[in-house]
Amino acid sequence: GPIGFCIPYEFNQGDWQASVQFLQNHMTAVGDDAKKGSPVSWITVRYMIAEIQYGGRITDNKDRVMFNTICEVAMNDKILNPDHRFYQGQGATYGIPVAEEYVKHKEYVESYPEVDP
Repeated sequence: GPIGFCIPYEFNQGDWQASVQFLQNHMTAVGDDAKKGSPVSWITVRYMIAEIQYGGRITDNKDRVMFNTICEVAMNDKILNPDHRFYQGQGATYGIPVAEEYVKHKEYVESYPEVDP
């Protein structure tokens, strides 16, 4: 199926916007608490995105397991480290851009190879 799913799903801009809005609200709240030493609740973040925002559309059990696994890899304390890489190997490094400007983010993503090694 599309992008590795068993079934094609109708993910849309609304799913993206709802997820971004949740993350902004959650991280703003956490930011206030972080000053007191409270960590990000990654369980909450993953649940809201993998089970509610996007996961609400996923009907196939294998797709649900795959999407939850992707969220576990992509949403955890490791991503807060500026040196974190999702993958680093022959001809490719996939990390998180740390620049604040849109142009810098775009340049970072455009530096990815067209075909995974």
